[in-house]
Amino acid sequence: MVLLLYLVLPQFSHLGLYFFQYLTVRPVLMDTIIPLIHESIPGQVSQFQPRGPVPFFDYQVSPLVFSLALQGLLSLMFLTICIRKWKDAECHILSKLQSLTVFILLATLALGTIWPVLTGNTELTLPILGTMSGARIPPEVAAALPLLLSCFLLLSAMMLISIVTPTHGEILKGWRRTYRKNSWMLSPLRDEAPAGWFALAIALVAVFALGTEMRELHINGILAFELLDWTQWIGIPLALVVTILVFHATISLIEPGRTITYLMLVWGLPCLMGIFISAAMSWHEAAIYVAALSPVSHLAYAATRIIPFDPESHTLAFWDTAGRALWIGLSLHALAWFGISFAFIRKHIALKREARN
Repeated sequence: MVLLLYLVLPQFSHLGLYFFQYLTVRPVLMDTIIPLIHESIPGQVSQFQPRGPVPFFDYQVSPLVFSLALQGLLSLMFLTICIRKWKDAECHILSKLQSLTVFILLATLALGTIWPVLTGNTELTLPILGTMSGARIPPEVAAALPLLLSCFLLLSAMMLISIVTPTHGEILKGWRRTYRKNSWMLSPLRDEAPAGWFALAIALVAVFALGTEMRELHINGILAFELLDWTQWIGIPLALVVTILVFHATISLIEPGRTITYLMLVWGLPCLMGIFISAAMSWHEAAIYVAALSPVSHLAYAATRIIPFDPESHTLAFWDTAGRALWIGLSLHALAWFGISFAFIRKHIALKREARN
């Protein structure tokens, strides 16, 4: 956990999600040490500069306050986990409402830290592309901002859905406990209850955050969505919703313990096959369609569709192929979601009958 907090998560700050740095004491410590370095080694002033206030939405927050707030929330989450496990060692580490609260906070932090870049109040520095701000952000990089936020929200949603989704054994135990109490309704807030409403709520929060970011991209003249067909700009929010719902339905049916195997086979394998077909056989169009079988490819395809078409940067064949592959992939996974959900409902009914007997 220490390695994750101090070495891994702070690297996401290079992608604009710099609030990860403030999960540790390092930024505040550096702001305290750097003035001392300026006094003792004046020649090093140009190499070491204090970070200054943290831009969050339209506000400037003290680094100490921002760091204490984040670490306080993180400590509160760990304390909640300890209390829940102390009371019941078999319960989930977070309840559904607690997990939804965590997701809302993560979405707010991610949107709040990228917001000043969209409004031009601060600059975004990427290792490869340099420093950009507001309308000076190229369309290609601007299209990567919704992709970045959607990927972060997707990973957060997958982690929390995996936490709250009960196994079939837990569902069976929950219904048996319900029937012993002469009740016919399993509370949807209990750990043993299916998490369908939770996945839907997560998807709605994610779409709201992503839609807010895309609206700011349009208002500040970074991306002109009025020049695009609605089927182009709606692709990335729709891809995010479908991917979240398909992930939840699948692990509800196969149980969370097999999540890694599912991700490797259904999410990773089509992408690897697409890369192989493109690199080894030069069948680039076929590779795009093969990769579309993976839900994770939908976000990348949808991001390319919101970039204004430029014949010098993209060929029309690639542009059209990415669009067709996106909608074919979304259609297939929407049908898969209906089929998997129906199979889980049948399994759930069977578990209820078994618990009653």
